[in-house]
Amino acid sequence: NIAQTKTLIQLLQERSDIQRKSGEEMREKFNSYSLELQEVLIGTPRAANGQNSIEQILIQLRERQIAVEKVETYKLQERAATQERTLREKEALAEQQAKITTSALTIEISENEGKAQLARTRQEAETIQVTAKAEAEKVRLAGQGEADMIKAVALADAERIKATGFAEAEKVRALGLAEAEATEKKVAAFGGPDYQLNSQVLMRFAEAIENGRLPLVPQIQIGANGGEKGATNGL
Repeated sequence: NIAQTKTLIQLLQERSDIQRKSGEEMREKFNSYSLELQEVLIGTPRAANGQNSIEQILIQLRERQIAVEKVETYKLQERAATQERTLREKEALAEQQAKITTSALTIEISENEGKAQLARTRQEAETIQVTAKAEAEKVRLAGQGEADMIKAVALADAERIKATGFAEAEKVRALGLAEAEATEKKVAAFGGPDYQLNSQVLMRFAEAIENGRLPLVPQIQIGANGGEKGATNGL
C-alpha cells in the first residue's frame, strides 16, 4: 500500500524507509495471527527483455543523486567557507581585541603609575613641608629658649646689681649715719660745735708746724739802724 503512493524514483530513493514502515505494519498484523515476520524486502524493479525504461529511470536517479550530492557538497563547502571566514573574522577580532585589551591595560597601568607617582610626590612634598615646619618650630623654640635664658640671666644680673647697689647704698648710708652719730657724740663730748671747731683748727696748726710747713720765726727781718743794706737776710 505504501509503494502504491510513491513513484518509481521515490520508491527507489525511499526504499529503506518504506521497508521499515512496511515491516512494522505487517508485523502487527502477523502478530494477530500468531505469525512472526522476519523482514520486508523491496526488490529493484527490472524491465522486460528489450525494454530499457527502468534502466533509464535508474540512470536518471543516479544522476539526480549525484546532482543532489554535488549540491549538498557545495552547500557544505559554502558552509565550511562561511564558517572558516567567520572563524578568521573571529580570530582577527580576537587578535584586535587582545591588542585593544593590551593597550587598555597599558594605558591603565600608565595611569596607575602616574597616580602612584603623583601620590608619592605629594607625600614627599607633605613630608618635606612637615619636616620644614618641625625644623622651623625647633629653631623657634631653641631661639625662644635661648632668649628666655638670656632674659633670665639679664634679669638675674639686674637683680644682683640692684641688690648689690642697694646693699652698697645701705652700707654707705649706715656708715654715714654711724659716722654722723659718732661725730655728734664727739662734739657733744668736747663741749659743742665751737669747741670742736677750735680743736680741729689747733690740731691742723700743730700738724703743720710738726711737718715744717709753718716756721716759728720769720725768715726775712727789716732793720732801722741804717746799715749798708736796708735789709738783711734772715737766719
